[in-house]
Amino acid sequence: MHRPGTLARRWLLALSGTLIAVLLGTVTTASPAHAHAAALGTEPASGSTVEASPPRVLVRFGSPVEISLGALRLVDEKGANVAIGAPEHPGGEVNAVAASVSDLADGGYVAVYQVIASDGHLTRGAFTFQVGRASAPVSTSLVTKLSTTSERGALPVVTALARLLLYVGVMVAVGGLFFLRRCWPEGAQNGRAGRVIQIASIVAAVASTALIGLAAAQASGRGITGFTDTTGWRAVLSSEAGKWWVLRTVGTLLLVIVALAAADVGKRLWGLALAATALVVFVGMAKGGHGTSGRWPVAGVAMTLVHLAAASAWVGGLSLGLLALTGGGGLGSLKRFSNVALVSVVGVVGSGVVQSARQLREWDGWDGGYGHTLRSKLIVVAVLIVIGGTSRQLTRRADGNGPIKLRDLVGLEVVFATGVLALTMSLIAAPPPAPAAPKPFTTTLVVGSRAADIIVEPAAQGVNTVHVTVQNNDGSIKNPSAITIRFSNDAAGIPAIAAQPTQRLANHASFENVVIPVTGEWKLEVLATYGGETVRFSTPVKVR
Repeated sequence: MHRPGTLARRWLLALSGTLIAVLLGTVTTASPAHAHAAALGTEPASGSTVEASPPRVLVRFGSPVEISLGALRLVDEKGANVAIGAPEHPGGEVNAVAASVSDLADGGYVAVYQVIASDGHLTRGAFTFQVGRASAPVSTSLVTKLSTTSERGALPVVTALARLLLYVGVMVAVGGLFFLRRCWPEGAQNGRAGRVIQIASIVAAVASTALIGLAAAQASGRGITGFTDTTGWRAVLSSEAGKWWVLRTVGTLLLVIVALAAADVGKRLWGLALAATALVVFVGMAKGGHGTSGRWPVAGVAMTLVHLAAASAWVGGLSLGLLALTGGGGLGSLKRFSNVALVSVVGVVGSGVVQSARQLREWDGWDGGYGHTLRSKLIVVAVLIVIGGTSRQLTRRADGNGPIKLRDLVGLEVVFATGVLALTMSLIAAPPPAPAAPKPFTTTLVVGSRAADIIVEPAAQGVNTVHVTVQNNDGSIKNPSAITIRFSNDAAGIPAIAAQPTQRLANHASFENVVIPVTGEWKLEVLATYGGETVRFSTPVKVR
């Protein structure tokens, strides 16, 4: 007959497990993962009408992208492909993809793009433009058909499950092997412990390989049926992220070998092999994921390595520690693990703080989906720390059979650690918040009896539009015969950028598609000509 306190604890564990199962179900059946390299601008502008055939089509993204998937294609209003040049990074700009275009007939066009972001996620979309004022816009149904992604049906569910299995497998295998060597050497002869670690390593290797195939399926545009698409595999493996995924998979295969040799846990060579294998796996995961996205990419990779190592020591140690307790005679291993867990918690929390600062550039980032998930993770981690602290106190006294059994607390830690993993998977699938769009630069300049209102938008690296309105200082209007602009940046060693107006109306001139190639402080000069008089307005413009 169970005591009431014991029954209550059992129900608490059961309830916690149910909640985590619901959370996992939410993650694996969530809406498709969004692209992680948002399109910031296009040439021609999306939905615009141009008088003549443009020299190129271009898409500019918020982060570096790969062009191994074809990147750009052009379709006319009837759905027929139009020949264009090979996709390239224009002027070496890794955040943009462009292709040359020549002699487009009047009509509507759809430019379809597909690239791989630096963190390995696929970005696909389309934009329209028209050539000639008399042309009709492209039908919405055609645009929808061309821009529809394969992120539907079973593919996102299977991908989320494979990603979860990869992380669980790696953490249980690496952390479990470390626990055997550091805290429970006699556990190397425990058959159940060996099987748990070996199964976890095999699951990690299979999941890592499957994730490459699932990325290929996504790239093929055919959904889950594109898993064996050789073109998709070649495209993914030739990408920068794909190369790191291969390294990750090789590391998990080596992990299987190390796990099979767990009986040699006491040997120094085995310990070196475990450390080297874990480093290979962690580097592949960091460089092929969010570690390279956001601000401070070097710090991002370093903190991801710390986070993975600390989380593995914590989660894997908890899993093997629970097994040691249920098998009897494991209290000593838990006491040795107590200090390891403390260091791991510091590593997880510290690296997590740095990662949050990298990805959430502004407080507004906490209001988005990524911020909400991150907040939930922090709450679960806080609860886990409280439970872990209680377990630590119990292991430092008596035999762990007080009012609350140590075994139950460790089990509860495992449950909450699983919740942290589930939330981590959701963070990986969710795009970090994009940096806030730069605000337009505006100013009013006065030279003698003349004044100029100037707007530069978005005042950012890449394509900008400049608006200039000139008038007399007293508010009266005298139309100039010409208005031109010139950007210069002597410190950058870049030739000055001069532009003629693309639209002119009385005392107003618009300059579209002014490309500013680098960030920094630029000098903008506006020249307004009134008969034989030229007025020069000059101002610094900070380009972000």
